[in-house]
Amino acid sequence: MKLQHLFLIGICISLVGLFATVEPSQAQIGGTSPPVVKPANGWLEYPIDYDLKRRATEFRQVARSGSLTEPATKAFINNFIRKAIVPEFTEESKRATITSLRSSLSTTLRSSKGQVHDYIVSVLADELGFLSIDPRVHPISRFNAAIMLGDLNQVEMAGSSMPKPLPAGTLILMKLLNWNSESIPAPQLTEAKKLPGVWTRKGIPVSDEIITAALLGLERHAALGIAEKTTRQRILAELCVLLDPVKTPKPTRRSADGHAWILENACRILGLMRETGPSAMPLPQLAKLMGNSNMPFEVRCEAAQAIGTIAITINDPNSLAFVLRQINTLVADTLKAELAADMIEPRRIRYRLQSALSALVGRQAAGFVKDTSGGKGIAPLLPAAHAKASNDIIKYVIAPTEKPKPDATEIEEAINTVGNQLKKLTGG
Repeated sequence: MKLQHLFLIGICISLVGLFATVEPSQAQIGGTSPPVVKPANGWLEYPIDYDLKRRATEFRQVARSGSLTEPATKAFINNFIRKAIVPEFTEESKRATITSLRSSLSTTLRSSKGQVHDYIVSVLADELGFLSIDPRVHPISRFNAAIMLGDLNQVEMAGSSMPKPLPAGTLILMKLLNWNSESIPAPQLTEAKKLPGVWTRKGIPVSDEIITAALLGLERHAALGIAEKTTRQRILAELCVLLDPVKTPKPTRRSADGHAWILENACRILGLMRETGPSAMPLPQLAKLMGNSNMPFEVRCEAAQAIGTIAITINDPNSLAFVLRQINTLVADTLKAELAADMIEPRRIRYRLQSALSALVGRQAAGFVKDTSGGKGIAPLLPAAHAKASNDIIKYVIAPTEKPKPDATEIEEAINTVGNQLKKLTGG
């Protein structure tokens, strides 16, 4: 999917979440949580200490100093973050320019050094994590707090070296996806008395804007690298629950496009992490999505590409046959959709078939040239004849779409030619 398209859909789903949050029957993932409604006296704004706020220049100087030798320095940092920075996220007057607030804070963090940097981001992670789930605060404030949380780094970008995401931030983002999970330790919040038990009790409503922000943050962390294997395994487990329609059914008030965006992003994160777990997880979950004819092609293609990046070690013939059937179903549905369309679109069919091919032979071999995952798909584990049959079918149809001026008639002939072979492979 094009970056611009992803961005627009991301904005749309966040807005869907925002509107749902202020309604009495707020959308949520699973559970029977009570709705979050606008407080009778309006949305809460954390009080700002304006005397502290006037010391912003001093705060930036302290951040650049890198030294925490003076006890008073820690106290100043704590107070400034809690009483001057974080409350700004909740101000109604700042909602229209809240992205500027995030940008300014990121600039300060990039220039901070040593122990001071580490201390600042640790305090920010706790405070922003709490703010993002405080139902008394406006959803726009909560969404931006969660986005900022995902932008926190353990090591900032320097020259050509990429940043390293903050591990504590990764854990909190993961918690935001599913607050019913008890397998993830609650962070040590600095002011948990504001709303007792908010991180640990079951049945807390999860609003779409927070899920959206958490997924965007986790995608960034996965792309840059999550060092801790235990954390990757926890994220893997959470995302597989998110992809399971039985464990995580679509909330009735979430739009179909919004739900598809969430599933698509979850698949992308799994592909970026390349992590595998018990029972060949996440291969079964991704394969079911890929072969689900009721799902949008964007979700199915992202699931197929994720399979093409993961180092698959499963050797169960039945499981492999199931994945192969899902690949062939995606191919069959792609061809049917093109024949039913008013006009065959070469780029569209090429992308969908390349996605199916990536699950078979890996993303790079399928033509996604920028892929560096090294994934080989399921082909190395299949009987050679089966892998070749599927590969030949997909390639046969892709070939005419790669010409400078694709001929729609030629493409249609290619689609029709492979029909009988495809029926054999799909068992239909």
